[in-house]
Amino acid sequence: MAFQVHSSELSRFGYSLEATWGTPIADAGAFKEVFFPKGIRIDPAVTKEDLDLNRSSRIQHLDDIFPDTFSGPVLISADEMIVTKDRVADFLFAVTQNRVSQGAATAYQKVFKMNSSQPDFTADAGMFFTLGWRGPVTAKHIKITSCIVRKLSIELDKSSPGISNLVRFRNVEIIGKKLAQGSTFSGTWTAADGTLRFNPHAFTYTDVTDGTALPFHRCLITLDNGAEPLDRDTDGTPKTFFLNPPKLGAVMVEATHWYNADTTGTVRDFIAGLIANTQVNSKIETGSTGVDGFFSFDWKGVIDGNPQGEEDRKMIVPVKWICGDTGSAEDAITITIADSIEQT
Repeated sequence: MAFQVHSSELSRFGYSLEATWGTPIADAGAFKEVFFPKGIRIDPAVTKEDLDLNRSSRIQHLDDIFPDTFSGPVLISADEMIVTKDRVADFLFAVTQNRVSQGAATAYQKVFKMNSSQPDFTADAGMFFTLGWRGPVTAKHIKITSCIVRKLSIELDKSSPGISNLVRFRNVEIIGKKLAQGSTFSGTWTAADGTLRFNPHAFTYTDVTDGTALPFHRCLITLDNGAEPLDRDTDGTPKTFFLNPPKLGAVMVEATHWYNADTTGTVRDFIAGLIANTQVNSKIETGSTGVDGFFSFDWKGVIDGNPQGEEDRKMIVPVKWICGDTGSAEDAITITIADSIEQT
């Protein structure tokens, strides 16, 4: 038996975009490599039924329990993932399921918004991928067919030291149609470029409504498309996934602001904003429009909860935005990123 040894801190995964719904990428296909921290959870959706038999016996019988086949959906949960410029657009497409546009040439500027209708996955619309996990035992690797991202949060935190200071995905939830064990991945796995990471200190935060620059300490942007399985194929796996946005909480932004004059930006009366209950436009971004490395989040929402916070720390103001449509289609949040990759 041959074993593969990886870092004790990371699990090695790879993904590859599928062309046809329900048809996985071959083991010899090209996968983009990503690493999730140890503790990632894979729920293969094996259902166990208690048949309520043999109750006259004091000995447990295996035929009391009926496990069905892998009926799906398969749920993969990861606490975090470092965001790199050569991976982020794929994950944003997989959760929004709506790439509004892509530039014709480098830097291939892409615009994403939450899909307010529904891609027909069975007609190969939307974005879905095969997810592979390289486990420790050869020929026992796991492959999950036709995955999308159901939920993720993008965290920008200026307070953490070292590598934890980088922009990262938090609470990533991936759902897939079907799980199979026994793969041997022989194709080329392309490693993420560790030099193309984003630093929160490079982002600026602006109130678009009046153009005021605001200081921020931490920002967490959550995208949730509410995906759930719909109907079943003959093999018992989900026929497709149905998206549930827009709904309250589908897009949320939580920002912690400095409430002093020692940082760049202006102190804002967020309590007045809470009482007014009016929807305002804010954005956080780095780089320049159309230039490789541009990354922008532009959202519209109302403040939810007391900006003073439970601790009433005076210096730091926690502000939570519930985002929603303001009348134009799908504009609760607009995410723009420019990179050197022509996304299929």
